[in-house]
Parts: sequence; C-alpha cells; structure tokens
Amino acid sequence: MTVAIRRSAAILAGLAVALGGLCAAPDARADDVITLGSQTAYQSSAVAPQATVAYQLPASADDSWHTVYIERQVNGIWTQYDSAWNRGRSGTVQTFGSSHKKEAAGTWQFRLRIEDPVAVSAPYTVQLDAAPTTIGLGSTALSGSDVVFKSYHFDFTFNDPYYEAKKSFSVEFPTAVGEYANISLQRLDAGQWLEVSSYRSYVSTGSSGVSLEATITQNTPAKTSYRFVVPATDWTTGATSDTFTVTGQKQSPSLSVSYSASKQKYKKSAVTLTATTKIAHTGKITVYDGKKKLRSVTVNYSKAKYTLSKKLKKGTHKIKVKFTPSADYAPFFNSATSKVKKIKVK
Repeated sequence: MTVAIRRSAAILAGLAVALGGLCAAPDARADDVITLGSQTAYQSSAVAPQATVAYQLPASADDSWHTVYIERQVNGIWTQYDSAWNRGRSGTVQTFGSSHKKEAAGTWQFRLRIEDPVAVSAPYTVQLDAAPTTIGLGSTALSGSDVVFKSYHFDFTFNDPYYEAKKSFSVEFPTAVGEYANISLQRLDAGQWLEVSSYRSYVSTGSSGVSLEATITQNTPAKTSYRFVVPATDWTTGATSDTFTVTGQKQSPSLSVSYSASKQKYKKSAVTLTATTKIAHTGKITVYDGKKKLRSVTVNYSKAKYTLSKKLKKGTHKIKVKFTPSADYAPFFNSATSKVKKIKVK
C-alpha cells in the first residue's frame, strides 16, 4: 500500500515538472536584449500622438523579417498594444500606428519585444498631453451694446412672452478623427452657474472645429451673464468661454382708442370709448379727464370699453387713456398712453 502511494506521488511530481516546462515562458538570454536608440522619453499630444522609436535587435537575431511587438504596461501588466513587420536587425517603429488616432492623456510605459529569438527592450516613456480646446464668441443676432433683445416672442403653447436672442460661437476641438463636441450654455443665477441648454456637434475628420449659434431665452429684462463650457475628455482639455451678458429691452405696446362720438349731452347721452392693445394682451386701462382719474377697466383679449358718465360737467373735457400691462407682461412691455381726445358736453 505504502509503495503504491509513493509510486503515485512520483508520477504526479513528474507530470507537474513536465507541465511546468510547457507553461513557463522561455527566458531571454543575457544577450537577447533589444537596444533602444538614445531617446527613451517622448512627449506628444493625446490627439494624433507620435513617438517614433529606434531599435537594434540582438546579434542572435538574423537579418530577415521580424514582427516587432509594441507592448504597453497597464496596471503593472505588459499587454500587446500594436506591432510592426520590419526587415533587418535595426529599424524604427511608430508607437502609435494608424489605428491609434487618440489616446488618453497621461504618462505611459512601452517596450519592444520579438519572439525569435525571444528578446525585449528596456521600457521607454511617452507623456501624452491633452490637446487644447478653445471657444470663440461671435456677435449676437442684433449688434450694439449689451442690449441684445430688441424683439419679443410668444410661446403659443403657454401664451407667455419671453426675450429671445441668438449668439454665435465657435469651438476649436482639435482631433484627427471624427468626434462629438459637447457644449453647455450656462447662466449665472444667484452666484452659481447653471446649465440652461446644451449642444452636441460632430467635428468631422480633418476639421479644426465647428461654428454654432445658440438660442438664448430669458423671462426678465435684467442684465444676465452667460458662458459656454466644453468639458474635458480623456484626450482634450476642457474650455470655458469669456462671460457675456444679455439685457432685455422692454417694448412699447400699441394702444389705439376709438370713441363713439366727440360730443355728449349733459345727463342725456354718453360717449363710449374702446381701447385696443397690440402685443400685450392683458392688463388694465385707466381713463383720465385731464389729470383726474375717472376709472380703471380690465383689458381682456386686448380690448376694454368704458362709457363716460352722463353727468360730466358742461364744457370741454380732455380725455386720455393709459394702458398698464398685467404682471405677466410687465417685464416685457412698458405702459402706453393715448393721445388726448376732446369731448364736448353741452
């Protein structure tokens, strides 16, 4: 029994030695070293990176064709990154071949390896810097000072007015291959920058950037600060534009007043006036006789009517109407006053 166990253990030990010999990687001989050129540290852009490495194969290698493997160290492990098919014992390899148009910024270690005979080089370092991104601001849709909102617009879904302007800008987003540029339009609100809209534009191959136009809306005439922001990627830096401001300019609504007559008889007849507004549809009108306030009437659907008192004193009365927009329209429209209409009372 004891002899059988010993014999089995010996067989297993022999198998282990054999399998270990099959699995172990062949060791490179002392002279099986790939010699690198004088440059062992490189610096390049993460977009269209370049690092051309000169090498000399060991004397044990023949002068025929060789596959030169480029390996990169990731998390302490050497993994194949690319390869080159070169002839002779000396030559150069491009660390970043045609398939590597962009790489994550940072410091990377590479080495060269061949298999027949087995030989590796010492590591060399490549520092990849994030490619710069820039944002250029263009003009607003309407030229002039900070007052860029000189028109109004209605969102018919909610029937609420708002200021609207368009701002042109460009993003220089260097890349050797097609890439999307993500742009955030931000507004300064109570000391914090908040995103109000975003844009995504494709930068085609060979293009240096894109030119875009942003639509900016706000519901206040107050001067408001904005900026554009492009976030950083693995291979490009982020960018923030200069701050620019927009200010709404209130509009003057159109006010027209018609009168049923220009005369009335004391205690017998009265003139009715009809006020019509355009643009601003709600609010109130206040009717004045000279400086004296007669009555305020609500404007509904741009119209309001008022009939003068039959007891107006005899003589000439200077009637005028002032329109005041409602709270919803007040940030966008000024008040408006009609021309004086003389009403004679006999």
